[in-house]
Amino acid sequence: MDALTNAYIKMMTDVEKLYDANQAILDNIPAFAAKMVVFKNHNATIGLLLPLAEETTKPTTNERDLILENMCLAAEKVCKPVQAYAASINDLLLEGSMNWTADSLGRQVKDVVGPTCVSIHTKATEVKTPAADFGLKQSDLDDLDTNNTAWAAKQSAIRAKQVASSQAKRQILKSVADNKNLLNRILDRMVATLSDSNPTLVGLWNQTRQVMDPGTTVTTQRFKVVHRLEDSNMEPLYQATVVMEKQGVRLELKTNSLGEVEFRPIKQGIYRVTVSLAGYQTVTFLEFRVKQGKIGKQEVELLPNEA
Repeated sequence: MDALTNAYIKMMTDVEKLYDANQAILDNIPAFAAKMVVFKNHNATIGLLLPLAEETTKPTTNERDLILENMCLAAEKVCKPVQAYAASINDLLLEGSMNWTADSLGRQVKDVVGPTCVSIHTKATEVKTPAADFGLKQSDLDDLDTNNTAWAAKQSAIRAKQVASSQAKRQILKSVADNKNLLNRILDRMVATLSDSNPTLVGLWNQTRQVMDPGTTVTTQRFKVVHRLEDSNMEPLYQATVVMEKQGVRLELKTNSLGEVEFRPIKQGIYRVTVSLAGYQTVTFLEFRVKQGKIGKQEVELLPNEA
């Protein structure tokens, strides 16, 4: 899996651990326990499929390449006497089809060399009796056939692993997406209802929910903080506080007279962004993405506190 997907998987695992440690409190939120059952099921699916998704075909590929070398050597042993026989009877077509060495076969595309060696075996078998006078041996034909069979089996095993890995990755990505939606649309809002009664737990939840992208590319992120006037026009807010946080990093700036701040340089990744100003409702983005190679621009509207 890619680094960002792994970062989301780690976050979801940490959320599950936080829930387990605070289940007695969180289960008092109506319907929270039922939603967490769904969330945990997705996590379980991810955990089950990860080994399959990350399984490498390299050991099997190395074994296949050894078979390829043996198969090409066996084919060369068969080609030489059959080519000599074909030349003796002026069969240019047969002679041309046997114009292979182990080296020239080995340079072929791997998906082509197998069928080529099978064709060599088939044609050589058809003329094995007269070609025997030119050195064709049954043992060489048998050796080529054995290697051809082993090659086909190894190719099939590699394809099966690749298909299984691809299917596992697709299911993991779906489960990650489902859990992200569950968090963003339901669970985060449910936990937020504890802001007054248990702000410490809400803070832990929000901290755990941060996704730490291992990206390192430096870029620029700009924010413009505004509020809506009665005529629906937007007016910039001066001295609003904008905080960007991710693991081990906390950046804080206040807006200028144009309501703007600029974080530069800043590493790409997923941040928790909080925008606040006295007299206005705080806005929080739990998963704000700073993208590689782009100057990010985000307008944030603050609503006045209710009287």
